[in-house]
Amino acid sequence: MKMQSKTQWTLLGLWLRKMWQGLLDGVARQSEPKVWQSVDRSGNLRWNVYHPGTRESAVLDSEQEVRIWLEQSFYR
Repeated sequence: MKMQSKTQWTLLGLWLRKMWQGLLDGVARQSEPKVWQSVDRSGNLRWNVYHPGTRESAVLDSEQEVRIWLEQSFYR
């Protein structure tokens, strides 16, 4: 095998591993719960949660409720 050909295969292998890892990282991020704050029409702070793995969501009143929801969604 020529040196140039061996180098090309090595670079291709590195590129494929990088692409595969990127794909795995993307899938992992998509399965993580999302949490964000919003304000309702009355001006109250609300907590929004969404779990892509189960497709469950909720709008909650406190950070403590978010913690409880997250714990329960992972232990079902």
